[in-house]
Amino acid sequence: MAESPAEKLKKFFDTNPVAQRMVEPLVEGATARVEFEGDKNVYTLVKKKGKPTLIKEEPKKQEVIFVFSKEAVDYITSVQSDDVKDYVKALNECILNPTKTRWMRFKLTTTLVDAWRKGYVGMVKLGGNEAIKTLAKLGIRIPSKFLRS
Repeated sequence: MAESPAEKLKKFFDTNPVAQRMVEPLVEGATARVEFEGDKNVYTLVKKKGKPTLIKEEPKKQEVIFVFSKEAVDYITSVQSDDVKDYVKALNECILNPTKTRWMRFKLTTTLVDAWRKGYVGMVKLGGNEAIKTLAKLGIRIPSKFLRS
């Protein structure tokens, strides 16, 4: 039986050193709601004991929401690189240039100040200018004072 998108993403977070490096700027307990096309379950992605942890339960409160198509999970988890920016490119493709089958949605559900305090701005900085530009295209403009800190 093939892995579900949730299982595939969980394995990615559990084993990929770049995925683990991406969450380093986040504070312990930073939380995202994660949904998958065709899966009625809701998942929580939380930084727990310094690592990204995907749990099959609805978050009590989240700072961001991610919704993935199956193909988007396949596309992102198939990247073979030690560079965060290569994963950012794959995420950007799914968000900004979606197809009928390969797409991803992202929504910030907290304030920019809260996102900065919880380390999300630091995480975006790891992705470089491309990550910052993607957020701007989504209507999320990070103040330069947050990017300098």
